[in-house]
Amino acid sequence: MKNEITVFSMAGCGPCKMLKQTLKRQCIEHKVVNIDEDPKQAMDRNIRGVPTTIITKGGEEHQRIVGCGVDVLELIQEALNDGS
Repeated sequence: MKNEITVFSMAGCGPCKMLKQTLKRQCIEHKVVNIDEDPKQAMDRNIRGVPTTIITKGGEEHQRIVGCGVDVLELIQEALNDGS
């Protein structure tokens, strides 16, 4: 089963925009959930801060990365390559 990346963000969040642009530039397929537009999904996934990136494998949460530090892209790549 394919790994999935979901980025939880908000419209006015600078780090969220930067993360989404970086993923797009690196051609990393991802889904974006705006927590202002879909607060139920954010509550269901226990999102406490944005950006939060969740990587799922086989429908289960494999890794959660909160924030947009310099290592976030490396962590995403490692999670995608781990056991895929």
